[in-house]
Amino acid sequence: MATSMFHGKLTALEVVQGLNVKLNGKVVLITGATSAMNSESIKNFKRILSPYQSIGSETARALVSVNAHVIITARDMNKGAQVVEDIQKSTGNNNVEAMEMDLTSLQSLRNFLPQF
Repeated sequence: MATSMFHGKLTALEVVQGLNVKLNGKVVLITGATSAMNSESIKNFKRILSPYQSIGSETARALVSVNAHVIITARDMNKGAQVVEDIQKSTGNNNVEAMEMDLTSLQSLRNFLPQF
């Protein structure tokens, strides 16, 4: 049986880099980037990079770091703007944007699709 080089202790950036794929200019849509981690989740992380850290935001940060064009969805566009600004500051790359979408609302999805 082949052994995977991926395991639970890797960061999102290490996984993205380990995939060894060219993502320059590829568009990636990420949900959950504005979800804040709860205090129990934070205890399990050794590194907290920012107050906007979540699985979605760290995935977005990793993908932006390898020059993908990342669109994060947000119910609250103020939070979306904060996450985008945080990712831009930490990566030095402006290839990230937020678009409004609430996955609990079919109308929100219908409004999102023509913009995407």
